[in-house]
Formats: sequence, structure tokens, C-alpha cells
Amino acid sequence: MKVKRAGGSIARLDDGIFLIPGGKSGGSNVFVLKGERKIALIDTGMPQDHEFICSCLAEIGVGIDDIGIVILTHEHIDHVGGLRNLPAHVVVAAHGRAANKLQLDDDFSMMAGAFNVEKSAIHVDIHLQDGSLLDLGGIRLRVVYAPGHCSGAICLYEPERGAIFTGDTIFAGGVLGGIFASGNISDYINSLERLREFRLASMYPGHGRMSANPAADMDRAIKGSAMLMSDTRNLFEAINVKGSFDRIKQGAVDYSRRAAEQRRHGRVPSVLNALLHLADADYPVSVHDISMAGARLDREIAVARGETVRMTLDAIGELGCEVVAHIGGHTRLRFVDAAPDHPQLAAWLRENRKGAKPSH
Repeated sequence: MKVKRAGGSIARLDDGIFLIPGGKSGGSNVFVLKGERKIALIDTGMPQDHEFICSCLAEIGVGIDDIGIVILTHEHIDHVGGLRNLPAHVVVAAHGRAANKLQLDDDFSMMAGAFNVEKSAIHVDIHLQDGSLLDLGGIRLRVVYAPGHCSGAICLYEPERGAIFTGDTIFAGGVLGGIFASGNISDYINSLERLREFRLASMYPGHGRMSANPAADMDRAIKGSAMLMSDTRNLFEAINVKGSFDRIKQGAVDYSRRAAEQRRHGRVPSVLNALLHLADADYPVSVHDISMAGARLDREIAVARGETVRMTLDAIGELGCEVVAHIGGHTRLRFVDAAPDHPQLAAWLRENRKGAKPSH
């Protein structure tokens, strides 16, 4: 979907609807809705995005004090972190399940620690529920409760335009936003099937590019979620029946010991090294199933040169894979368009493996 730049950085998506793209901080896309009665933001990005957001708003003649309401698609810090920089008069709206976590400063759900963001409780003024209507004047949003990515997730549907703001529930290309703390695959499938029933002309996700074909993307996401459910069943069958999980757990223990030794020598182990170590030790590990390796991703991958690369959802998408689970600090990736020998990743593995073969 082509977007029209209103100025330097902000993009016009439709009459009164603008996109401030997520930045290098890993923060979400921020959508500006210029209604006839109120100006709203959908999500706020990260705290460090504030100056960039203000400069983008200025391009369309909006000041930070003009914002009347912020609507949060869910409780994760990369979507709510910018709230602390907004004026006190701004009304905050979120689903009741998200509001509860935000007001109790539930970092297990908000994940501020994963982004190295200082925690703080967030007051929510309006507790939304499925079917709630928000009328900004010329722009009317219907709340669609969409748990799965997490329990407080919502999408926002504008019926006159057939536009839907999906947060992290679904991205362009039908990529799933992953299952994080409080989410689950069965709710995810149900949410996607409900969303597919809407008349969709435009889809505006919480990260990355806008969708060029929302109906096709929704179909693909539903198909992918069904595959994930099947994979999950197979995974638990393998764990419970075949007992192979014991070997993987032992591999994680072995790696943890080695990692502690590396830290004592001032070297930080990387996820890649964890995978290489487990593969060389002949553990049943695959590149596209990082969680089974017992390695922590936490949105950072340390490459062999010692540089640290922050792994945002956009970067994951560029590698051709998607986050499908994030449980207990472990992140599971699934390749969308390629087998595990994805050429980019295969080259990356070969490059980083040279001269850096882990010792047992």
C-alpha cells in the first residue's frame, strides 16, 4: 500500500488519518486521527520517540497539547511507553484487561524490562470493551476485542472507510505478531476469524509497512495460526510422549554453564553461539525453533564481531520469519516464506561460525 508523505516523516493514509512510523527504538507505529471534534493517537511508541513524534505532529499543524485522547491497542511497553511524555489532560483508553495490567505496573505483561525502559504505573481513564464506539467527529472507531497476542489486545475498525488498526495482532503479509505473556493460540485463531468477517479496504498494523491486500493477509494469517496450533500439538506430544525435551533441557543447562564462564572472562554469549553449541553437541535443535534451544532472544542478537543488533519486529520480518511465541524469556521464530535453510540466515550462520566454533 502506497502512503503519501504529508511532510518529511509523517505519512497521510486517508482523510484525517496519518502514520508516524516506528523508529529505531523499537517503538510501535503511531497513528494520528484528526477528527472534527477530537484529535486522537493510536498507541504512543517508546519514551525516547517523543521528540520525533512532536516534530511529525508539527508537520500537519498539530501540537502535543492538541491531543485529546490516546487509544492503546494493548499493554506492551513499545506501544504505551510514550504516554509518560503526554500532557496530563490527555484521556487514555484501553481494553479493561490491558488497563488492569498497566495500572498495576505488571511488567511481566508490559515487558518494560525487555526494552530497558523504566517501569511506571499508567492510569487508564476509559476501560474499553468489545463493541465500544469512539466518535471523534468524521472518524468513528468500533473496538474489536482481539486476544491472542496478549489478553488485552484490541483492533479498531472504521466502518465508513473499511479501515482497521490491528496493533500487533496481524502485520502486513499476514504475519502474526506472536504469542506473548497472557496470550494463547486458541484465542488468537478466534480473533483472526472474527476480523476476517469485516469489510476490509485498508489495514494499518502496529509495526512495519501498511497492508496492500488486507483480505488476503487475513486469510494467510488464519492459515498460519492453524499451522501454529498443529505445531503446538506436535511439540507437546514430543515433550510428553517421546521425552526428547529432557535432552533439550540438558543442552540449555550445558550452555548456561558455558555462558557463565564466558561472562567471567568478559565475553557475552549470543543466541547464535547458543544454537551453534547445541547443534555441535548433537542436540535436536533447529534454527527456526529458537525457543527449543533454551536461548534468550529478548529482542537482542549479539553477532560474532561483538556488535549488538536490536531485533525489532520489523527486522524479524525482513529475515522472513515471525515471532510465534515468547514464553518464560524464550522466543520462538517461524519462517514464513522459506525453509530453515533461508539463504540470508544460512549465510549469516556460516559467516559467524568461522573461527568461532564453540568448545564442548
